[in-house]
Amino acid sequence: MAGNLSGGNQQKVSVAKWLAADTEIIIIDEPTVGIDVRTKAALHNLIMDLADEGMSVILISSDLVEMIQIADRVMVMRDYQFVGELENSKSYHDMSTQVMDAIQKGASAVA
Repeated sequence: MAGNLSGGNQQKVSVAKWLAADTEIIIIDEPTVGIDVRTKAALHNLIMDLADEGMSVILISSDLVEMIQIADRVMVMRDYQFVGELENSKSYHDMSTQVMDAIQKGASAVA
């Protein structure tokens, strides 16, 4: 039973089930919460390989470092609305600044 596995192995089982379904798009929500560093790296590589092979991947993550390492594009949300779409430069400094700017602009648009 998957419920008895570690967090990392549960994530692997979940991804494997969706891949076995031969999907064209996969939505992954907070994929690395509660898993060890080695499994996290392996999961990041798997996600990037899937995208390189043509699968559409929507990654939902509150981990900005993770998002910058993996994503091609970053969609920024605030109060359930999209407030920015950013091409990922893979530079943490640049991307974190752009993400925060988009969030702040979204705040002033709502206020």
